[in-house]
Amino acid sequence: MSKPTLETALHLLHSCESGALATHSQQVPGYPFATVLPYAPTALHEPLFLMSGLAEHARNLKADRRASLLVAAPGTQDVLESARMTMVGEIEFLDRSEALAARYLRYRPEAESYLALGDMFFCVLRPRRIRFIGGFARMGWLDFAETPPALTITPEREASVIASAKIPPAVLLLGIDAYGIDMHRAGHRERISFSTPAGDDLEACVATALASIRGRA
Repeated sequence: MSKPTLETALHLLHSCESGALATHSQQVPGYPFATVLPYAPTALHEPLFLMSGLAEHARNLKADRRASLLVAAPGTQDVLESARMTMVGEIEFLDRSEALAARYLRYRPEAESYLALGDMFFCVLRPRRIRFIGGFARMGWLDFAETPPALTITPEREASVIASAKIPPAVLLLGIDAYGIDMHRAGHRERISFSTPAGDDLEACVATALASIRGRA
């Protein structure tokens, strides 16, 4: 049985657009309440949500911040053979800022009208543990107290790399991180993983990844 790595889990998080968020029900105490929510990955590789204060899950979280998020690889027919994971942790409510809104809207442009509503707020799931299943006999737990922290890049460097990148036609870059590129192409969300995590060679990794897209066009 092969144990998953943090990098594998991060790629799955970035590849998905939504997941099932489970909270502790206030209407039916003692029972979990699950709902489907879109999210955007933060620079720290955590799911960022935009919520309404009127939503049932929002009321649940204000009473108990413990939650879990289930995400599954998109476009697969055999659920039991596809990658999926459950992130378990606590929700942290965030102060609304232009930078936070801009990042969320890059990934979720349809949410712009929701941001105009007065009761909308941002929150993020800070994971404690992840249960990853990559298929039969490919599963395991990732404990964040024991797992080396994920590599991150600053928003300023990400913006600089995006601005200088030679982007192929019909490709919209959503985000760049040390492990890969998030993009929207041909009506679908895509994730391109780097062969190795990028450091000072981030620009070269991005250029190679984008060149591979042009080569497939």
